[in-house]
Amino acid sequence: MAETPEGFPHLIPLIWQQDGQNASPGYTNRNDLYDVPHLPYAVFNGDWADTQGAGPNVLSRYAGLYVGKVNVPSQMELNIGFTVVGNSVNISATVNLLEDITTTTNRILFILTHNFDDTQTPSYFASVVRYQEQIFNLNTAGQERTYNQTLQLSPAWNRDLINIIVIVQTFAGNREIHQAAMESLSNVSEKEETMIPLTRLNENFPNPFNPFTNISFVLEKNSNVRLDIFNIRGQLVRTLINSSFESGEHILSWNGLDEQNIPAGSGIYFYRLKADDFTDTKRMNLIK
Repeated sequence: MAETPEGFPHLIPLIWQQDGQNASPGYTNRNDLYDVPHLPYAVFNGDWADTQGAGPNVLSRYAGLYVGKVNVPSQMELNIGFTVVGNSVNISATVNLLEDITTTTNRILFILTHNFDDTQTPSYFASVVRYQEQIFNLNTAGQERTYNQTLQLSPAWNRDLINIIVIVQTFAGNREIHQAAMESLSNVSEKEETMIPLTRLNENFPNPFNPFTNISFVLEKNSNVRLDIFNIRGQLVRTLINSSFESGEHILSWNGLDEQNIPAGSGIYFYRLKADDFTDTKRMNLIK
């Protein structure tokens, strides 16, 4: 179940682990994610300091920051719900803006963490095991929207130790976190586990990008899948996949190369998913 450090009930630890069963996705890209010059660093709600290593002592370094921020009202309300279907967890995050926000490059992060087991300390540490982002486009008080994301579960994980975390954060300036919420996967009901996800194509991330971007999609059943990339003139640039896939979420990466492995130029591109009788197309922007 979700666990927080004693005396820090609203703190959500995120540990990026390099290897092992619960290795974190994008481990080598953490410098860019948190906008820090080198690692190891500990990041706390947009404030950071060189820790020269991680571990239990990290918490004590941020006690003062926690006390100073925990009672500051947020500009938004964030409520999350989820259902589990097989090895997929479908997350919904409803955001209601209470005040205008003026930060730019805002994103909503969907994260799964796996708590350390009883043999590891401190017990509240949790490894990031799944991570996806979407553009967060609300900025005016009174606006409300529900964001949806599907993340894949590993059969090897102990689901009672899995936490679902959603964060609204700016990726400009000091990486300020506007709001965050956490739920334990152990709270799922049998009814929720029987629900079937709908096939869909998600927004690519990052976007804009240079030259790599990730494209994810969800299949409600085993399907024949084709994912093509086109330029703004409608010309085929590259076919990423054309094969059979099992139901659930899948993530592909495009490296910005065409079928001849020549780098594509800057501009607007479109990616189209065909899965049996389902078709959807979305837009992305390659900037060099």
